[in-house]
Amino acid sequence: YPQITPIQIQVTATYPGANGTLVAQNIGAPIEQQVNGANNMLYMSSTSSSTGNYTLTVYFSLDTDPNLAQVDVQNRVNLAMAQLPKSVQAQ
Repeated sequence: YPQITPIQIQVTATYPGANGTLVAQNIGAPIEQQVNGANNMLYMSSTSSSTGNYTLTVYFSLDTDPNLAQVDVQNRVNLAMAQLPKSVQAQ
């Protein structure tokens, strides 16, 4: 069967004690700014919860090598790390 679902790479983070708005502003915005424009990326979606959890899912075209996509996203997240709160970086 041909592959019909896009390649997905997921990024998660936790900001202890933060609400959804703080999570979106302090974790989501810096990470999404760096990840946006990754090679072969189609789109991304994220959630920020009131329990301090953040999840970003990045979708890539079908012909993308999942290993290369993961490395690209990881490198881009590493660029955003300096902008994240210390309690998030520690995790």
